[in-house]
Amino acid sequence: MIGQQPVVFPDHPLAVKGQGTALKFVITGLMNGLVSPITVIRMCPALTTKNWSVYQPLIAVGGNSGLIQIINISSGLVEKEYSVHVGPVRGIEWCSLRKFLSYSYPTPGQNGLVKNDLMLVDISTGKITPVRNNRDQESPIEILRISHLKQYFILGFKDKPLELWDLQSLTMLRETGKNLPHPMSLEWSPSHSLKSLKRKMMSQQQASESSTETSASGHSTASDKMSNSTTSMPDTESESKSAAKTPVKEHFVYTDTEGVLYHFVVEGTGFADASRVPAESGMGLIKAIAWKGDSILFGDTEGQLSLWDLRSKTQRATTFHKSPREISKVIDADWTGSDRPVLATAAGTLQVYDITLKSCSSPIEDRDLPDEVASPYLLPPRGSLMMKYLLQHQPWNPIFSSHLQGLREDDKPLEQAINKKLDLIDSEFMVYLPMSKFGIAERCLNVARIFGDESDVLFWTVALFYLRYIKWGPTETGSLGVGTRSVKECSDLVLLDGAEENASSSDEDSLLDQPLERCFDTVCDNSSFRQYQLDRIALHDSKRVTYDHTKKCAENYILLGQTDRAVQLLLETEPVTDTYYTDCLRACLVASIRSSGVSQSTIKLVATNLIANGKLSEGVQLLCLIDKGLDACRYLQTYGAWDQAVWLAKATLSPDDMGEVMKRWTEHLCGTHVNLKSTAVLVMLSLGQFSKVLEMLYGMRQFNRAACFAEALTQFGLLEKTPEIETGLDLTTNQGTPEDRILLYKITSCQSHGNCHKSKNPPNTSQPPPPKSTSDIPYKMLVHKRLI
Repeated sequence: MIGQQPVVFPDHPLAVKGQGTALKFVITGLMNGLVSPITVIRMCPALTTKNWSVYQPLIAVGGNSGLIQIINISSGLVEKEYSVHVGPVRGIEWCSLRKFLSYSYPTPGQNGLVKNDLMLVDISTGKITPVRNNRDQESPIEILRISHLKQYFILGFKDKPLELWDLQSLTMLRETGKNLPHPMSLEWSPSHSLKSLKRKMMSQQQASESSTETSASGHSTASDKMSNSTTSMPDTESESKSAAKTPVKEHFVYTDTEGVLYHFVVEGTGFADASRVPAESGMGLIKAIAWKGDSILFGDTEGQLSLWDLRSKTQRATTFHKSPREISKVIDADWTGSDRPVLATAAGTLQVYDITLKSCSSPIEDRDLPDEVASPYLLPPRGSLMMKYLLQHQPWNPIFSSHLQGLREDDKPLEQAINKKLDLIDSEFMVYLPMSKFGIAERCLNVARIFGDESDVLFWTVALFYLRYIKWGPTETGSLGVGTRSVKECSDLVLLDGAEENASSSDEDSLLDQPLERCFDTVCDNSSFRQYQLDRIALHDSKRVTYDHTKKCAENYILLGQTDRAVQLLLETEPVTDTYYTDCLRACLVASIRSSGVSQSTIKLVATNLIANGKLSEGVQLLCLIDKGLDACRYLQTYGAWDQAVWLAKATLSPDDMGEVMKRWTEHLCGTHVNLKSTAVLVMLSLGQFSKVLEMLYGMRQFNRAACFAEALTQFGLLEKTPEIETGLDLTTNQGTPEDRILLYKITSCQSHGNCHKSKNPPNTSQPPPPKSTSDIPYKMLVHKRLI
């Protein structure tokens, strides 16, 4: 249900006849979160002086379902998403800034063999190229490493020799011998590759210079470029292309299960064992190697680090710096920059830390957003509040303005930032805002939606509904119990000024709002709430399967006064059940009690005894059968069943009795042991106790909301304009600088001298007010203090 219209499918007969509401979902965009759970992450090649013009800080994130997401670390947005594998992504390695290799395999069986899945993905075109096709069951892949010049990549298996592959042609060059031990960790050399590439290119240049003079001039340019290079690491784009044309000698090392270091040299289509270094004493099983320049760093399973200096041939060991306990279990880690590690946690998040691993804050101001976002939360807190107050109400301006003006010189940058955000808001919304049909209440509701303020949205949705309901609702005392309405009351809204007494009822009905959605539950008006409960119990009745379901439906029918259906359900009890006799007697009692008035005192006595002996539900049902719902609610509240008491009061009691139960509930909500004053405010709004709402808002120090609500009551003609109010408005609009007026915003006071809106005539402010009691304390000035 949407309002009072049934929701149907587009091809339903009601939709064809225009008697129903047909809904359609049209996808205009799709934004995904991170894959969950994360299995592996890998950052793209680093920024260099040669790729800075095309570089993007992209990180590849693999998930358990085979999805790989490309995320821009700078903006935090998911750039691309690929469904690459059918099993968990086990590893990812970048071939360039636009390509990466990934591998996957399912959980191994008893024999330990799997079907490996190796793919090459081009993120520029989305093309996915399979590698190592037509392979049978084999040992799972454990290592994937790409050389620094992007010529080769090595695959390491759990129980199988290493494989050397050509990255450009995606062909396997050779396997290592079976006599070599199984590798535990592997890494390519960065420095040897660059030196070999330079020597190779220099030798080719000298050979070409000796052949012809024309070719010599062309190759001299390449020589200048190599000599002017100041980067210690090879560029992933330009130099890899040169390496692809010119095979260059590269080096890699790996360690075995005993910690022995093996050094290999790769050139052309083969590689040779260059040297072996015995295991270092004191080191455990080495699981990670990092090689940069002339230094190699080893990490073992015991948390120890060993740094080897190849130039001085020295080594030193240190203990690993553990991360703070606040970090959840780390799944994988990488570097987004030289001083910013990124961790993938078991909680499904990517956290970018500082170098000390103590802070992972990511201010939104540091984000490189692709487009401007009209979000007030991108402003400083002070600027965001000023923007909110400007859009809500401008009593200092004769004409509503969509720009902020008049701040001090020191605050001019803040003024420009606020106006920039205001310009990004939808133009149609800004045009409608000053012409809101229902004044400041509707304007505050729309502004709350723009700000995403859930508390404000709830308050103003309920407030606007009951303001309209009381103003233009039924003339007789309705479900709120707040009295009658007057069409000729003073108001600044819609067509009330000069309204004729013979205004058509259709025009007045158009001013009423649709009933509140069911999610508001006990805040809805009584008639809607009762209808919602009847619809709900009818749904439960149609879906009941077990005896417990049937019993629950019968009890609810009794509480709601639907005795006929309750009798039917009680008589459906099977004779074989233990409660068959009891349910038959209950059915007889429910069916006969409607016409029996003599036995009410006896039933009330029995119900009281049942409640005193722990049979609260049974006693409440008996009280409801004899129309003692108020007593039943009091018993429920006494025994702490507040929710059930409110439910019963809203669904069955008269407005006056319901108001008594709800007021006692608000006192309970405001207690220190519960402290749900925001919910209590909504309840008082539903009761039409607007003066009490103002007092509660002031006590909660929600001055801005209280001031706006007081102004809304004045516009609806539901709050008397006393001299104190006029003085407060004059002080707000006529004194101080524009900034003072915005931050001060509203000075409002009012006195609760009874329900002034019940009168059909405008209040007579010339007569002296009635004597004040201790509960009629004037509201203090609602001053919004300066935000500095």
